[in-house]
Parts: sequence; structure tokens; C-alpha cells
Amino acid sequence: MSLLLKTIGLVNAVYLLSKHGASQPKCIIGESCSQVLTSIYASIFGVPLAAIGVALFLVLIFIDWTLKTQELSAPLHRKLQLILLTPAAAAGIVLFVVQFIHIQAFCPFCGLNSLLLLVLFILALRPSVAPGPSIPRSSSALNISSGFIVGLVSLALLPIAFSWPSKAANYQLKNESIGVVAGKEIMMSDLKTSKYNARYLDLQRKLYQLKKQYLNHQALTIEAKKSNMSPEAYIAKHAISKIKISDSDIQAFYDERKDSLPDDKTLDDLGPAIKDYLFHEQESIAINALMSKLSKQYNARMTQPQPTPLTVKQNPHDTHAIGKKSAPVHVVEFADLQCGHCKSAFVKFKKIITQFGDNIYFEYRHFPLPNNRFSKQFAKASYCAGDQDHYYEFIELTFANQKKLGKVTPNDLAQKLELDTKAFNTCMLGSSAADKVDADLKEGLRLGIESTPTFIVNGQIMIGVPTADDIASFL
Repeated sequence: MSLLLKTIGLVNAVYLLSKHGASQPKCIIGESCSQVLTSIYASIFGVPLAAIGVALFLVLIFIDWTLKTQELSAPLHRKLQLILLTPAAAAGIVLFVVQFIHIQAFCPFCGLNSLLLLVLFILALRPSVAPGPSIPRSSSALNISSGFIVGLVSLALLPIAFSWPSKAANYQLKNESIGVVAGKEIMMSDLKTSKYNARYLDLQRKLYQLKKQYLNHQALTIEAKKSNMSPEAYIAKHAISKIKISDSDIQAFYDERKDSLPDDKTLDDLGPAIKDYLFHEQESIAINALMSKLSKQYNARMTQPQPTPLTVKQNPHDTHAIGKKSAPVHVVEFADLQCGHCKSAFVKFKKIITQFGDNIYFEYRHFPLPNNRFSKQFAKASYCAGDQDHYYEFIELTFANQKKLGKVTPNDLAQKLELDTKAFNTCMLGSSAADKVDADLKEGLRLGIESTPTFIVNGQIMIGVPTADDIASFL
């Protein structure tokens, strides 16, 4: 039984070590694994804890083997196990608690090793009945052969030595000093657990995207040279020249947004501006398509890892999503219904969702700001509308009436959507919808969100609304 548990522990530790080396570790189960494996608690002095786990289980299996070959006595075997398992089990319990309190995420494979170590420690406390040579207590320690010591030390050090060099730079990066204040050294790990982390991650993403754009531009430059053209001329010929904005496109745009356009302006007045807007929108799409094609043609690929992705926990009470979970791009927006920028972002991103179709999975989450009086009440009402499959329709209608909030009530909007007002009002009086809003707010605070709108795209944080270019970069 003990040997089986140690073998399972060894396999599990090797698996964790393989994930620890990845730029974006993702376990086969457990969405929060990456948060745990990339946290400052995943290494000690640059050595991954998974490597220490591999070494520990190898040593435990080795001393089991030496017991069977009668190189160790049963009492000495038990003593060695307790010497190894007592601190290991204690550390396992501490790390298990750290996941929930400090990291606020859970890695099932890390938890499994903590559990195995605790069970093995309990088993080691029981008197051993395994056969072994009878060795006097006073001389048992002297009967360990030099071969046993060499084997024990080798198995303990090899996994650590193998993994340490590749992890040292990563350890230094996670723990590099920012500066000193009042004699205290301020570390990067301090920043990453502060309210500044969201802005830091947003900047990291922008830097990564800039590098990626430059890499793709190199592919464009190579292709343009073949035609004796500058990159700009190549784009003009193969992308921009193909854009056509028809009168029907202008008419459709005008009709769609007529309610939000100035009353004293006609289609003839606004036509040129609308055409210019649509042209720039299509220009971005056309250039992205061309760059994507050339990048694939010249096998352009980033060798630098993306910033560590955030894991957004789903609302435990309710989820209203647009698109399929299998979509390659997952977008979660945290927004406030009284925020003017959020209203604009909602309109813009609605068009992006239509543009990318099945490639996007989208969730709108509420993050009511404390100074906005009506945000939380209308957020709560949206979940009540969601109970009748009108979550997004209610949000859109709330944004349309944003300047009237306070004069317009949630019940007024429910009636406009022809909801069952009795069921809606019952929901508003209950606690269920409020719990859903509070869960959204709590998750936003956990992620370090401070302003709205904030989008998280495939784990990468974006403060402000993503553009079509931003979404296309994830495909």
C-alpha cells in the first residue's frame, strides 16, 4: 500500500515538474493550476517544489527497496521515513492552506501530493512489521553502507540539480527587487499582490503585443522586398485597395445608430464621416488578415512566453454567456452600468462579437463602482431579467437609458422587455440576484480590477475596450 502511494506521488510530482517549466502551465484538470504553479510559492531558492517532490518520492521508494534487500533494518527504515515525512507532511499542509488563503486558487495535483504525504506520514507512525535483519539499536546507524548513502544522495540531488538551472532566472524575475523604502526592500512579488498588479499585467500584455507586431512586420518586409516594394506600399496594394464601402453599408450604419446620432443631422450630412469610420474599421480588418497570412507563410512565432494568464473564476450562482466555451477566444468584461465608457465599450464590443462569430465566448460581469448610486440595483435587475433569458437585453436597455437612471426604474425596463413582472419583482425582493452581483464584484476585486471597463481576454487583462486587432491577435 505504502509503495503504491509513493509511486503515485512520484508520477504526480513528475507531471507537476513538467508543467512548472511551461510558460503557461495548464493542467488536464483544474483551471487554477497556472496560478498556483506560477506563484511565488511554487519555488524555493529557485528550485521548483515539484522537483523537491520528485526527489523525496524517489528517496522514499529507494529506502523501501533497500528494506526488501535487507540492507536496512525495519526500525531504521521506519526512522528514515519519519525523518523525511515529518517535515514533508507539515510543509504539505501549509502549502495546501496557502493555495486558498494567499493564492486563492487550487491545483488538484498539488493538493494530491499534500494528501499523499500526510497519509504516508500516518502510515510511517505505525510500527513496521516488514522483515529485516536484527540489528542492535546502538549500532544500527553504523550499518548503512557507503553504496546506500551514495544512492540516497544521488536520488535526492539529481531532480533538483536538473531543474534548478532552468528555473533560477525565472525565480530571480519573480523576486527581483524594485527598490528600497525606509530601509525595506520592495520586491516584484509585493507589487504582484497589490492593487497595481492589474495595471502591471496590462502593460506586460501591451509589451508582448508590440513585440509580436514587430515580428509579424519582419514577415511583411521579406514579402514586400520580393516585389521591390516598401511594406507600406505592399499593404496599400494587397489590403487597403480592396476595401469597398457601399452606399448600403453607410445606410445600414445610419439606421442602426440613428437614435444616438444628432437630431439635426441627416444621412447626407453624416455620410462622409460614416464612410470614413467604416473605411478605417475595414482597413484594420484587412491589414490583420494580410499580416496573419504572411506570418503563417514565413512561420513567424514568438519565442518569448506570454505574460502569466489570469484565471477568472465563474460566478458560482449564475453564468450568462454569448458563444460556445469551445471558442478559441474567451472574453470576460467587468463593467458598471452607470459608466459612460462602459456604455461605449458595450456598443463597440457587440459589433466585435458579431464580426468574430463562433471564435468568441463572451461573459459580461458586473463591477458596480461605489460612487454610482444606481449601478448595483440595475445590475441586480439584470440577473432577474436573466432568469427569464433577457440578461443581455436588459443590460443593453439599461445602457440606452443610462442618463435617465433614477427616473427610470428596473421595473420600467422589465415592462419594456415584456417580462413577467410578478416573477421579476419577486426576484428583486429576494437575495439571489444580489448574491450574483456580489460574486461578480468579489471576483473583480480578487483580480485587482480598479476601473471599468476592464476586459480579460484569454487570461490577459486589458484596461479599456479591446479592438478587433486585439481579438485577432489571439486567433
